[in-house]
Amino acid sequence: MADSATWSVPQCPFKIEYAPPAFDEIRRIVSDAFFSLPRGGAEIGGILLGKFENGSLSITSFMPLDCEHAYGPSFILSPNDLKKLLELIAGPHPSDLQVAGWYHSHTRSEIFLTDADCAIHTQFFPEPWQVALVLKPHLLLPTRAGFFFREAAGAIHSKDSYREFVLEPLQPLPSREPADTRAAARTSTPQAPSPQMPSPQTASRPAAPPADVPGAPAPPVTSQTAIPSALHEQLPPLSSRSWREHTPRSLPRFLQDQPPAAGWPQWPRIALLLIVGAALGAAAYWWRDFWIPGVMAMTGSPAPPTPPPASLGLNTLDLGGELQIRWNRDSSALAQASQGTLRLTGAEGQNQPMSLDRAHLLSGVMTMSRQSARVDISLCVNQVKGKPVCEATSYIGSPPPKITDQGDADAAVQQREAALADQLARIRADLDAEIDRNRRLQRDVDSLAKQIYLQQRSRTKLP
Repeated sequence: MADSATWSVPQCPFKIEYAPPAFDEIRRIVSDAFFSLPRGGAEIGGILLGKFENGSLSITSFMPLDCEHAYGPSFILSPNDLKKLLELIAGPHPSDLQVAGWYHSHTRSEIFLTDADCAIHTQFFPEPWQVALVLKPHLLLPTRAGFFFREAAGAIHSKDSYREFVLEPLQPLPSREPADTRAAARTSTPQAPSPQMPSPQTASRPAAPPADVPGAPAPPVTSQTAIPSALHEQLPPLSSRSWREHTPRSLPRFLQDQPPAAGWPQWPRIALLLIVGAALGAAAYWWRDFWIPGVMAMTGSPAPPTPPPASLGLNTLDLGGELQIRWNRDSSALAQASQGTLRLTGAEGQNQPMSLDRAHLLSGVMTMSRQSARVDISLCVNQVKGKPVCEATSYIGSPPPKITDQGDADAAVQQREAALADQLARIRADLDAEIDRNRRLQRDVDSLAKQIYLQQRSRTKLP
């Protein structure tokens, strides 16, 4: 592919070529979405189009996904978004291009694939040559990006990209004209002085007449002209009366220092006023529920709206017949949560309430077997102080695979056990990495504390 850029690493079994104009357009719309909202902006995504031939993947175009952002500004796909993604993958596509993969932006995290991203890539992009592109916009720095792919064994290295690259704008900003060029342009066309306006040199001082011309007037006496000593002799002496008239008078009474007024000092009065004002403000805040409605009714203004309750971010994801229920474990509603209730309602109308303690609420995920094509989920969280926070969502998809004999049941159980074992292994690996990171941080803290101690000891040591 002419005029293309190449991305390759030893772990990738194929070479990736992409068209810089297409990626520059992706960078532009990702940056526009990043600046559309304060504090992180909105995350967007879409599919990549190209061709896979002779062990090389060429990406020449893309199609954006119109995400409704039902769960916030992050790129978390709702059931409607998943339906749009299926329609986008099904086509039609321009110039008989293939779906080479997909892309999305991370504005609040680094370049990696989350568990939900891996599930989307596994379900919707199953070909071994299909890739995922993650972009990270920045406020002042250029946009960074990284590819994710299936290695020869079929696994995806999702913690980070093997090689990140930078997407610079293809059209740089126009450079300003150098100052030397502008100065040369101004000096190249000198302007003639105006005949009606004297030059600064001639206007600053009068022209002195020639000394040889008889009858020329004497030059005017200025502040810089020395007074002859003979002129001092002609001046009358300064009398004592005139000296007193030139003496500065006393200041007005209001500018003179006034004696302090009789009575209390000023600072006790100020302190008393501050205490009374603080007491009145505290009383007004404490009884605000009683006087604010009356004041609003008298002024005809509507009462201030009640702030909306904190969102739980409840969503679902199907993983091979297993329904994964997720919620935002960093939600403010879970900060004061004591317990919660998760209720599942299938198509047959069977209710399955489950009580969740605080540990399960803070985990943010629950996996269950799906028995029908539609499942209604509701989650209610009880607050220590305040009203319960409830949210509901629904999953609508294809019916789960039916088990015909014991062999299929055993295969399904084994598949589920393998998935759980894989998930447990990932959790243990993440836990080991976190423990190792904490140990390194502790060593750094101990080393820094030792250095500070030695510096303080050297400074306080007597000579």
